[in-house]
Amino acid sequence: MEHNYLFDGVAVLIILWFVKSYFLGRASTGEEKFLYKEAPRWLLYLTSGLVCCTLLMMLAADFHLVPGVDQEGTFRLTVVSLLLWLAMALYTKWNWGVHITDRTVRGKNNRQMFLLLLLMAFLASTL
Repeated sequence: MEHNYLFDGVAVLIILWFVKSYFLGRASTGEEKFLYKEAPRWLLYLTSGLVCCTLLMMLAADFHLVPGVDQEGTFRLTVVSLLLWLAMALYTKWNWGVHITDRTVRGKNNRQMFLLLLLMAFLASTL
């Protein structure tokens, strides 16, 4: 498999973004702040840490730093970790949205949950 430096750079940026937004609490967008504030902290840390670890594994496999690590297997693990993170975000939206009585806010929340489900379906199709 040919080495793709663009993908490696994107993976590093995603790791840095997760660390900044969810471990350090320096969320910059409204959605990041919402997840940091409303998600169960243990679940947020677990899923975010899993995404960061699997992305690091992909980088290590890509640069052949760890012998015998399968690149396709690490890709699949990364997709699964992203699915778990999206499931955490969906759970947080669902848990929060049940209590909302404002129809416009609830409608926006429902659209976001639907988009999360579509993204999860797309990622699952790559497995």
